[in-house]
Amino acid sequence: QQVQHYRCMAQLEGEVREMAADLRTTEPATAAKLYRTIGFCRFMLEEYSTALELHENDEAICSETGNLRGVGGAFSSQAMCHGEGLGDYAKAMELYEAGRAICEETGSRLGLATALGNLGVCSHAMGAYEQALSYLGEAKKIYEEFGNDAGITKACSYMVSCFEALDQLEQAAELRAAGHRPAVPEEKGNREGIDFASAPCSDMCVFFTEAASGNF
Repeated sequence: QQVQHYRCMAQLEGEVREMAADLRTTEPATAAKLYRTIGFCRFMLEEYSTALELHENDEAICSETGNLRGVGGAFSSQAMCHGEGLGDYAKAMELYEAGRAICEETGSRLGLATALGNLGVCSHAMGAYEQALSYLGEAKKIYEEFGNDAGITKACSYMVSCFEALDQLEQAAELRAAGHRPAVPEEKGNREGIDFASAPCSDMCVFFTEAASGNF
């Protein structure tokens, strides 16, 4: 995974699934991580139905063990599959909202910013720009609390795009003057070599990478 050879990872899926099944009772956290890892691999290979199955196994284990943050992370991974992969933005938003509720319950502020950002990105993809601005503005405020420049930049880039779509050019110009460019979705294609932790795969990919890196 570290060198992004996802097709090589996929060849190990059978062994990984067997290991996860064996460890589910004795080491559930490890089993969940195995499902999460190979699910991420299948997502990167654009095999979304298989990825969903694996992330649902991750969710089930986290739910059984009371790991709420793990459940939230699994929701986020499933949302990526539904949104970017299958184009079902409504389902993606439903899952991101569920993740948002978990972040609020557990006090995970950065996780909350991620969930809000994801909701904003979904709304942007659906053309609901006013709604997107509301979500993105909330996410930006939280990132500002933490001095998270990368999060602020990501939120602002989508906000510029929304303002321009709404013909609110003065607001867009203010953000552009601060160095923010509008978000430009990347084309899907061969995902070999894509560093998911540093760049989104498209406009529907996870807003930022707390969920993918295990810091949901």
